[in-house]
Amino acid sequence: MNPLVRFQPSLDSLGDRVTPAALTLTVPHTVAPSSIVVTLPKPQPPAPPAPTDDAFEDNDKFARAKDIGSLTGGALNSKAAASLTGLMLTDSADWFKFTTSRPGAAGSNVHIRFDHSRGDLNLRLYDSTGAVLGRSAGTGDREAVSLAGRPAGTYYVQVRGLGGAFNPSYTISAKQAVLTTTPSAPPTSPPGGPGTPGGPTFPPAPVSGFNIALRFSGLTPTQQAVFQNAANRWGQIITGDLPDAVFQGIFVDDLLIDASATPIDGVDGILGQAGPDAFRVGGAGLPVHGFMQFDTADLAVLERTGDLFSVALHEMAHVLGFGTLWQTKGLAEGIGGINPQYTGAQGTAAFNTVFGRSGASVPLEPFGGLGTDGSHFSEDLFVTELMTGFLDPGVLNPLSIVTVGAMADLGYAVNFGAADPYVPVR
Repeated sequence: MNPLVRFQPSLDSLGDRVTPAALTLTVPHTVAPSSIVVTLPKPQPPAPPAPTDDAFEDNDKFARAKDIGSLTGGALNSKAAASLTGLMLTDSADWFKFTTSRPGAAGSNVHIRFDHSRGDLNLRLYDSTGAVLGRSAGTGDREAVSLAGRPAGTYYVQVRGLGGAFNPSYTISAKQAVLTTTPSAPPTSPPGGPGTPGGPTFPPAPVSGFNIALRFSGLTPTQQAVFQNAANRWGQIITGDLPDAVFQGIFVDDLLIDASATPIDGVDGILGQAGPDAFRVGGAGLPVHGFMQFDTADLAVLERTGDLFSVALHEMAHVLGFGTLWQTKGLAEGIGGINPQYTGAQGTAAFNTVFGRSGASVPLEPFGGLGTDGSHFSEDLFVTELMTGFLDPGVLNPLSIVTVGAMADLGYAVNFGAADPYVPVR
């Protein structure tokens, strides 16, 4: 989802050694000609050492599959996911297995994440008898096979390189999603704060000093209503008024967003893309105007499944500056590398509270390409949280206090008590 990442080992210094195309040996001779030139074969450099493999070998066969774990979660954010990191594919294939405790709901899947430019990996899902159940062979940094509708049981996964490709770093995760219900009408009271039971709800118009005005193009009345609900939700999170401004002759209090339906990349893939494009001189330089574009090929399905609210809420965050203003405001480092980090004080403090840590930063998404890496929280760590780079369809995507803290770091006055309940998957 666009706002809506590279370690390259070398084979010692062989590439820097200069080797002549041929060697010549001149031998004295008493009979003409006065010398004989002998050309020897070009010497070959020694073979580089075989690449090392990860700590989970030997798992190169079905019978030696590495156990990822048992997914026992049946309630919100409980033990419903398992991951392995620091993996390497340096041979023909790696095998893994995991066990689910309940039938797969929408959003349940097994997936791998990697840097596609360092070796294209494919994914296959098998049952316990060795029968192939699904395949994923795309061209991006993530391959996933859905578990939706599959019975509880033990499943096997094969990771292998396309055309014998290797890859020095990838992760694998299995997720047992928990379905939630999206209300059909706005409630009479806003969502509770952290720790309150229940999921997010469509909020009423906020009673705060912050207002998001929307201009629509190509969106149906029911889709427009969902977008307005998302704007109202941000009005509960952000409560402080910003200095009034003018955008192209239009008075703005506090943010104007142009939301439109437009072709992007067909079904699935990029669902939406958004960002700010005009800023205040005062008011911490925060946005006056921004745009949100949603793929016409995905809108109807997102609306029908109830996921459009989460997508709209996510994209509005990017217009507000989440991920799009971090570098400008010095709130992130390592962007474009394999370990990008968010460094804002309030977002980091909220992260430490939620995850029980004491670090100086928040891990960001290192994969996904331009528009995803470095501008979202880590999918492998945050899993279903609203501001990861990948939608978890059919499940709760909570707006956590970590996201609220990131908004505070941008310069907004916020209400941490309006965040959704969020407990990370352990």
